Amino acid sequence: MNLLFPPLSDAASGGMEKLLPAIDAAFPLKQRFLRELPKNVARLSSLLTKERAGLNCGYMSDPVLLNAYLRYFLPWNVFRLSRLLPSLSLDAVSFDMALGRAGAPAGAVEIVDLGSGPLTLPIAFWIALPELRAVPLRFICVDQSDAALNAGKKLFSELTARDGMVENTENTENAKNCVWQIKTRRAAIGERLLINFAASASLVCAVNVCNEMFQKIPQADTESLSAAAQKFSKLLLDLAGGTGRILVLEPGAPRPAQFLHFMRKALIDQGCGIEAPCFAPDKCPMRGGRRGHKWCHFNVDTNDAPAALHKLSAKALLPKEKVTLSFLLAAKKFRKKAAGRLLNARVISDAFLLPENKLGRYACSEEGLTLIRGNRALVEKYRQGSSFQVERPSMMPRDAKSGAVILNLEDAALAINN
Repeated sequence: MNLLFPPLSDAASGGMEKLLPAIDAAFPLKQRFLRELPKNVARLSSLLTKERAGLNCGYMSDPVLLNAYLRYFLPWNVFRLSRLLPSLSLDAVSFDMALGRAGAPAGAVEIVDLGSGPLTLPIAFWIALPELRAVPLRFICVDQSDAALNAGKKLFSELTARDGMVENTENTENAKNCVWQIKTRRAAIGERLLINFAASASLVCAVNVCNEMFQKIPQADTESLSAAAQKFSKLLLDLAGGTGRILVLEPGAPRPAQFLHFMRKALIDQGCGIEAPCFAPDKCPMRGGRRGHKWCHFNVDTNDAPAALHKLSAKALLPKEKVTLSFLLAAKKFRKKAAGRLLNARVISDAFLLPENKLGRYACSEEGLTLIRGNRALVEKYRQGSSFQVERPSMMPRDAKSGAVILNLEDAALAINN
């Protein structure tokens, strides 16, 4: 069984513990402002959710809101990414390091990060993937807010210094140890400027930015939502190199998941393959949207998040026992595997009670939506996000309620990788 959200490694856990003191050092607050921090975090949370329509893109220029973002939203977003990134095979080999690309330093792996904010993605890479610190990565971080980008550069420098390295932001002459480069650009996503300065990237990322694409689209207007997803998918594909990959991640709510469903279809229609989380065929069984439709998302426990972050969250009345996310990892060159004797599946739900004192979980498999069932001890081993292989049954009945095919895990002949 392969876990999609493994617990933080010792190195990543140590990195998360360093992050909060690094924020305090880079952006010191007087005691009075620290006392007001939980209230400001709660205020910003309301602005980002219930009152988002009235929130302008310059909110990061407000020092009060910026400090609330840096101390609460940034660490939780880094934690969420740090639980996912290690399972996505984002290593030097999988980046397919192409030498001599126009505008890229020799041997550099280029990563375009759209909607970077305070450099959340590079910080998460540094913490979650320490094995890449010796690989020459070049991040191109794009955001509408100079204040957010500048704050991110300052924080990244502080964080890398705590690991004994000098960070290089815009040039190479001052770098002593860190081989990463971070270039920032203030631009709206989709501006032609973006295409001009970015070389073909090995990885193109968009984390927590899709809501800007559908914020003004009515809930029932799926045609416009699909068109927006197609347009955004084309932008990401234009930025990715011939063997490039695309990572899109959003909160695990129905509306973002529905947008990712349409992005998934657009990417497949343009010849891409979905590397994760899908095992389903071209038609996604969890499109979300209307009431009763399942949406593809994951709930990740926060047991290994820093205690200080939990403490601030509780004071802001925003405790987090779990973080939720929906995501896609797509590849421009992808060899589709033919159906064989093995069936691949990924668990996508928590366990629930079934008749006959059995437990069940929903999974996504090459047969579409799949209900795995069995005794409590067996089903609880299959954690949400985990993938596994079984012998493909000759017949798979369907669940009358959900329409999912049923896979009985208690059949010893089936469980070959648990």
